[in-house]
Amino acid sequence: MNNGMIIEIHKNMSDYLRSTYGHDFVVEKPALSGNEGFGYHNYYARAYPKEQPDLRFIVNWEKNKGVYDDNYLGTKWTKQGTEVMTRRLREVYGDDFWLEEYWLSYNDKKVKDLDYPDIISKYADKMRVDISYYVFLDNELDKKYEAERAYKILRQNFIDTKTLQFNFIVGYLLKNRKEDLFYVFNSTKKGDGARAQSELYKTGILQNWLLVQYSKRLSEEHSDGFKKVNDINDLLDRFKY
Repeated sequence: MNNGMIIEIHKNMSDYLRSTYGHDFVVEKPALSGNEGFGYHNYYARAYPKEQPDLRFIVNWEKNKGVYDDNYLGTKWTKQGTEVMTRRLREVYGDDFWLEEYWLSYNDKKVKDLDYPDIISKYADKMRVDISYYVFLDNELDKKYEAERAYKILRQNFIDTKTLQFNFIVGYLLKNRKEDLFYVFNSTKKGDGARAQSELYKTGILQNWLLVQYSKRLSEEHSDGFKKVNDINDLLDRFKY
């Protein structure tokens, strides 16, 4: 890819983002994803709003189709949602938690001017949302008490909103293992097996964890594997041990 083409693609990406969202973005140097020898021409670049350098996303140009696309809205709503969920978790757990990840897959440009509260209240039934957080305990795990607390989060943010699909994961560990947990995450990358709850349990960092996986379609087709959580007793059954 010659320098003149890079400059042109970069300009076109910047123009596309400005015309789509109505404000300026900083677009980094485009790169080719795939193999041009096989006729695959997809170029991508990292970008962020000029006034929000921490809101980084990907913009793509598929040359064969002449189509531009991006995940700006999903990234923005995920960031806003992370801030909301942090506040809600704090209301339940105080400071004894760590929100490892909150992520939503929704990127509809028809509602690009809306912020997270409106997106969740109006369109949760069209999106997938994943959350993973860890609770730091003073003593051994009290399953019933923790199920009651987790259910508050689950019901308010997933059940009552009628979220189409979600993964809800909560890990439990003693406070004196907190630094061990952070060490694992700081020394590995996303997707590394060392971060899996099963591995964290095996190494003695986690006491236990609970997992709720829900999909409206799969729940209707395979009720045994994707049962709804209707109350705290149902959530008690989702602890691994």
